[in-house]
Amino acid sequence: MTLPRGVALMASALGLLMMFVFWSGAAGQIANGYNDFLGFYAGARLCRTPELYQAEAVTRLQLAEAGATASALRFTRAPFYALMLSPLGHLPFRSAYFTWMALNLAALAGHYLLAGVVLSMCAIKYHLFLLVPLALVAQRLWRVLAGAGIGAVALTALSFVAGGPQWPAAYLKVLADPAINPSIETMPALAGSVSGLEYGNLILWVFGIAVAAACWFIARRAPDFETAFAASLLGSLLLSCHSYVSDATLLIPALLILAERRAIPLAVAYAALSPVPYFMLLRGSPAADLVRIAMLLVVGVIAVRACSSWRKLPRLSPSGEVDPVRQ
Repeated sequence: MTLPRGVALMASALGLLMMFVFWSGAAGQIANGYNDFLGFYAGARLCRTPELYQAEAVTRLQLAEAGATASALRFTRAPFYALMLSPLGHLPFRSAYFTWMALNLAALAGHYLLAGVVLSMCAIKYHLFLLVPLALVAQRLWRVLAGAGIGAVALTALSFVAGGPQWPAAYLKVLADPAINPSIETMPALAGSVSGLEYGNLILWVFGIAVAAACWFIARRAPDFETAFAASLLGSLLLSCHSYVSDATLLIPALLILAERRAIPLAVAYAALSPVPYFMLLRGSPAADLVRIAMLLVVGVIAVRACSSWRKLPRLSPSGEVDPVRQ
C-alpha cells in the first residue's frame, strides 16, 4: 500500500500549524533563545571544566550571558555534545543562538557501516531511541551495529575529553534531579501515568519490560527494518523518562510507516497527524493517559499482527533480496 500523496502535504501543514499553536505564546522566549539552547550554551561554555553539571555555575553563566535561567534548562546531555557545541561558546549568546538555528536548518536541507556511525548520533537524545538497538539486533543488521558501536566508542572518548574522568558520576547526578523533568504528567511516556502512585516504579518496570519484549517480538518477525524501526520508536517514546509534546511528533513517521506496511489501520496514522493527541498530552492526566493507553494498544495490535500476517513473509537482506538464512 502506498500512502496518498496528499498525506505528506497534510503532515507538513499540520506540523506547522501545531508549532504555531503550541509556541505562539512563547514567541518572545523562542526569539531570545530562552529554550533548550540556554542549557546547550552553558554546556558549550563550561565544556572541559568541572562545572559542566554544577547547577550553581550554570545558573550564574546563564544569567550573566543571556539574562535568563531555569532549573529545567541545565545542560543534560553527555559531555561529547558539549564538546561539539564548544565553538558556539566563543560567540555571544544571541549570536551563538542564531548560528545554532541556522546550522539546524542547514542540516534539514548505501553504506551500512557509515549508517551505523551516523545512527550513533542518536546518543545526543538517546532516551528517545532506547529500543532501536534491539531492532537492529533482531533484524541482524550487524554492520550497522558495528558502525553504531564505533560511533559510541568515539563519543564516549570525546565525553571523557570534554568532561574529565568524573563526568559519569556528575552526569548521573544531573539525571537523578527531578528539576530537569517538570510537568511529567504531560509526557507521552508511561512515567507520566504512574508518577505519584505508591507502586509507580514497580508498575513502570512491569510495563516497560512488556513493551520492550513486544517490540523485540515485532522486530524479529517484521519483514523489513523500517517496520522494526517504527515499532521501536513507538516503544522508546513509551519508555522515555524525559520526553514532551515536541518529542511526541516522532509518532508521525512511525505510524505512517506502520500504516504503509499494513501493520495498523491508516486511520491511526491520520490521528497522529491531527493536533488532538498533542493537545491531550498538554492537558495532562487524565486526557494524556488516554494517549499513552492508545500507544500501548497500538504496540499490542502490531504484536498480534506479527503473530499472523507476518509469519510467512520472507525477510529482506540489505540488498533488498530475500535472505534465506533469516527466514
